[in-house]
Amino acid sequence: MCFWLLNDDMKKIVFTFLFLSVSTFLYAQEEGVIQINDGSPITNDQEGKVIIKLFAKGAVQMQISNNGSFIGARWQPFVPRIVWKLSNEDGIKTVYAKFRDSENNLIASVEQSIELDRQAPTNVKLTIDGGKKFTNMKDRIVQLDIQAEGASQMQISNRKDFAGAVWVAFEQKKTWQLPGLDGQKFVYARFIDNAGNISEIAEASIILDRLPPSQPKVLINNGDMFTNSPEVTLSLFAKDVYEMYIQGSGGWLPFQPTLKWTFDSPANGEKWVQVRFRDEVGNISEVAFDNIILDTEAPLMPHISVNNGNRYSRESGIPLKLSAIGAEKMMISNTSDFAKAFWQPYMPVIASWDLGNEDGLKTVYARFQDVAGNEAEVVSGEVVLDRTPPINPKIEVIIQNNMLSEVAPQVDLKLSVEGAKYMMLSNSSTFYGARWENYRSEYQGWKLDKGNLDGKKTIFAKFRDQAGNISDVVSVVVRLDRMGPIDCHVKIDRDVEFTTNRNKIVTLSLQARGAAEMLISQDTSFIDAKWIPYQPALDYQLIGEDGIKTVYVKFRDEVGNESKEIVSDKIILDTSTPYDGEVVVNRGDVATNNIDKAVLLHLKAKDAVKMMISNDSTFKNARWQAYSPENISWKLVGEDGLKIVYAKFADEAGNESFVYKDSIMLDRRPPMKASVKIIGENAQTNTQTVQLELYAEGADEMMIANDFRFTNAKWEPYRKSKPWTLVGEDGVKSVYVKFRKKPILDRAFKETPVALESSIVVDKIGLDTKAPANGSIRINNSAKYCTDINKKVLLRIATNSAQEMMISNFEDFKEAKWQPYQFFVPDWILEGEDGEKKVFVKFKDKAGNESQPVSATIILDRQEPYNEEIMIDSGKTCTNNLNNKVRLQLKAEGALEMAISNSPAISYTAWESYKTSKEWTLQGRNGQKTVYAKFRDEAGNESKLISASILLDNEPPITGTLLINNGRTLTKSSRVTLTMNARNADYMLISNTSDFKEANWEEYSPTKIWFLDSNIGLKTVYIKFKDKCGNESIVISKDITLVND
Repeated sequence: MCFWLLNDDMKKIVFTFLFLSVSTFLYAQEEGVIQINDGSPITNDQEGKVIIKLFAKGAVQMQISNNGSFIGARWQPFVPRIVWKLSNEDGIKTVYAKFRDSENNLIASVEQSIELDRQAPTNVKLTIDGGKKFTNMKDRIVQLDIQAEGASQMQISNRKDFAGAVWVAFEQKKTWQLPGLDGQKFVYARFIDNAGNISEIAEASIILDRLPPSQPKVLINNGDMFTNSPEVTLSLFAKDVYEMYIQGSGGWLPFQPTLKWTFDSPANGEKWVQVRFRDEVGNISEVAFDNIILDTEAPLMPHISVNNGNRYSRESGIPLKLSAIGAEKMMISNTSDFAKAFWQPYMPVIASWDLGNEDGLKTVYARFQDVAGNEAEVVSGEVVLDRTPPINPKIEVIIQNNMLSEVAPQVDLKLSVEGAKYMMLSNSSTFYGARWENYRSEYQGWKLDKGNLDGKKTIFAKFRDQAGNISDVVSVVVRLDRMGPIDCHVKIDRDVEFTTNRNKIVTLSLQARGAAEMLISQDTSFIDAKWIPYQPALDYQLIGEDGIKTVYVKFRDEVGNESKEIVSDKIILDTSTPYDGEVVVNRGDVATNNIDKAVLLHLKAKDAVKMMISNDSTFKNARWQAYSPENISWKLVGEDGLKIVYAKFADEAGNESFVYKDSIMLDRRPPMKASVKIIGENAQTNTQTVQLELYAEGADEMMIANDFRFTNAKWEPYRKSKPWTLVGEDGVKSVYVKFRKKPILDRAFKETPVALESSIVVDKIGLDTKAPANGSIRINNSAKYCTDINKKVLLRIATNSAQEMMISNFEDFKEAKWQPYQFFVPDWILEGEDGEKKVFVKFKDKAGNESQPVSATIILDRQEPYNEEIMIDSGKTCTNNLNNKVRLQLKAEGALEMAISNSPAISYTAWESYKTSKEWTLQGRNGQKTVYAKFRDEAGNESKLISASILLDNEPPITGTLLINNGRTLTKSSRVTLTMNARNADYMLISNTSDFKEANWEEYSPTKIWFLDSNIGLKTVYIKFKDKCGNESIVISKDITLVND
């Protein structure tokens, strides 16, 4: 039996299908019934699961199978409802059931069928207007061709989320209206079969274009006013253009932004070009036009004057005078090819024109151009640029060495220079009173300046060329000298009594005013002596054996005048030193331990009158003292160790002997760096016999005891290791040790032997036999989750008497190491990926006793909510809601809570339960608005901050004025120019009727060519404006009367 039921609105078909065999139906009346999914004839469950309801009077067991032979089925306790899985493949499925009572009697056998259909409609396809790329239908109506196999219903929408779309019966063709303004439009479709399986989305697009090309424009030669050629370049522009028509071209041409164009007539005068544009759909624009003036005549009578007609110039910047009738621009250059020159506005005078860097004959070229670009013939002018003064000037006096020994009132001069025409001579550097005269290479009888004193006399000269360039000033010096050197002196080694220099070298200090040379000798006759240049100091070698030496000196000046007197000085030459010296410390002892570092010295040396003693080989800060052969007391310096005493001797002349020295070992320190260490791990031991490690620098003997009084202890030879027995019960044990050196006898001061002992050193060790107890561990203060990206947690660890601990993420403590015990362990890193984690710890005391491990658990969760999205009003770019209300669409996988704000400072926003949609109020007045959102999961992981923006604009454009033909009230042509303004307008709608019938929105422009109705009479033009958010302004209008010619 089959029932077909239709619901009231005829939009959905509900099937109820019940099929029972005759025998089963009879059983159902009395004994058993089976029903699948409440009697539904079909299911699309992806796992093939259904709900079976069963009834059988007196049944206690049942058997259910997907095959009538019940192969593999088992008896099971009877239940009235069960979830059952059908066999794998789609198709008609039959479920079989049988029942038995408490005595195992078969009381009923039933079956029922259902169709399993999990395949959604396939081969889905959507085509708009047969696949056309464009449509320009004013009502936006298109035809859809639809294809889908197995579909019973369909949804069609202009939105991909199918918001507001309803399911309708499937059909292969459908009329559909596109939304909104011009542009690319998408249509989406999806399909559903009888089982409720929904297909993938099919989509198609088409470009809606109802507006003609906008902003048509043409420029001739980029908008120039003039041209000198009938061949010009057109620059063309229009938005959404495909073809263009130029008046006179003969037909439509493919659009190109630039085009070469030739005027029909070559005659001078105003030329016009008119163009219309057409888009790919066929919409034609209004006419664009431009004009230009053709002019082919060049400027007349060009002329240039250079440097006001002067032949020479010392400046690279010179004045120019220019003229040309009808010139608009000019170009000036220093080269005939006008390289790197440029056009500039025409002017009759240039105050300074740069000729360049090099001197010589210069030519300046000029050419002129009128406003149309016609050029006159090139003109030029010349000038000589000379900025180089005469070079290599020189003046000489024709006398030997430029010196005069007699009064000479005049001298002869020799002059030379390159490039000079004139010269000027003077005895003054200011050339006061001097005059220019023709240049000559010799000048006889130049008079020096007046004056009777000897000294320098200077003659100055300078030169000038024909252009007026002046050379550098040159000069020559003449010197008058008629007196020999005076105030003469000589000193040997600064007038000391002796010299001990073994090379017999002494230093002479000399003085003679006006001297140029000097003659030095140890003989008053100066035999074999030679004149040498004068100098105030000179090293001089004496001759002969030790004794009194005299040095004689005389001087002369540059001219040859000698000093009137011979000067001299004396010195005693003594080069012998003290000899047979000796120094002995403490009668030759090898060592001393004198606490004051005191020793006895014995010194001797022949011919000595002085001696110097020091502990430093450089004798730093040491002083000479009277020589004595008797023993003297001396104090060593510095720390213990090998000490050396140095001595040297000097005679009366100051000759110093060699340095003599002797050494002794100073050792006053007891054994140093004494230490004792009881070997035991962590200063613990569980035995009384221990091993000692001992050390002391310089020790010869040692004494060890278990008490600080060293009771019954004895000195024994020093060694670095020794077994030792502790005494007493468990606890802290101490071992005491001291060291000493063997005594030294000081023979110099006859003291008794002294034994130097070290300070007492001690070490301690303890006994311990119990392991640490009461161990515990907490992770992040027993928190449930860890969200740290680096898996780091804080461990709190507690126990009694532990010295060390071992921590691990593994129960077997794999690769873990012992470390000092601490209560806090920051930044412990968990193991592996996210999930439940355990941390184990065990403890050890100083004696090495280990505890049992303890552990703690935490869940590692570092995955923040992801795939987060936020949309405002399903992705719209703007809203004009008067209450600032929008609808947010939100998405974030794994989110439990969310925070939403109009500010990026979202940390101050309260968290709320996560939802996929929420009404929201934007803040503030009109403008671009941004909404921010963050998400977090149960563990507290927060997603990154995301945002979406929308333009809030609920204010319509503000209308201004509308003028027709700049405010005129009459027109003879139906073609008029509209001038309008509106603040914040993006589109405008213009009509000759107040209902705007057949008017289309177009992009806002402040001017537009408009055509009135052709009938004569009063005409009204209506206009309103709209912004991008759809806010429309009020309507404004303007009247004009159309009259006959």
